[in-house]
Amino acid sequence: MTFMFRLFIFIITILFHVSAWAQHTVGTKDAEREFNQFQTLYKTASAYKDTANMLTGMIGMVGIKPRDTTYLKTLGKLYAAHQNYLPALIACHKYIDIVPDDIEMLELTATSAQNVFNYDYALLLYTELYYRTKNPEFKYFAAHMEYEMYRKEDCLKTINFCLQIPGVETKLVSVRSSDGRSQLVPLKAVCMHLMGLEYVDMNEIALAKNAFGEALKIFPDFIAAQVSLIEADKLPNKK
Repeated sequence: MTFMFRLFIFIITILFHVSAWAQHTVGTKDAEREFNQFQTLYKTASAYKDTANMLTGMIGMVGIKPRDTTYLKTLGKLYAAHQNYLPALIACHKYIDIVPDDIEMLELTATSAQNVFNYDYALLLYTELYYRTKNPEFKYFAAHMEYEMYRKEDCLKTINFCLQIPGVETKLVSVRSSDGRSQLVPLKAVCMHLMGLEYVDMNEIALAKNAFGEALKIFPDFIAAQVSLIEADKLPNKK
């Protein structure tokens, strides 16, 4: 994790502890009454799909019971569902600190970190997720984080590792092209496409075009690879 992210999490942790201390200070009865009010607000808002008040209610519940994992998990999922990834990351990070074996929430934490550009933390979590689940998609996500961080050699090494994982040929993943269309694409083709993008960044255009071509051999309708190959054809080969 970056220094700033560690500092941010430290501050949030302090706030959680202050909240718990405040609960103790005002007394159990007052805290329980406030908790029930927030819980009622959340339930009513849920019935009407009122996102703003659902969040207000859940934030209040977590503030009074900061180590109740049920409410922390719900808060993290609520934020992520509405693409509020920074608060989602904070809630999810706090949750997995208490419940480190929840695969669903580990993935949600990694996704949230990725969406706020905290690629080093996302890489750490995706790597852990792969070794816990042996799902090759997580290894691909790890390679993608290395690509985003310009760790070229590490990215290529991780892609080559991913290509050797059983099931990479049959695993389908959702890929969004530059025009916004989504496709289900074999993971092996997605890995070859990422390899090609990395080679473009390294100015290894011949290798890039070969990788894009391999991706299209696997899945000829792969829009992103088609576009990448067209763009690579416009680039001069490395002399």
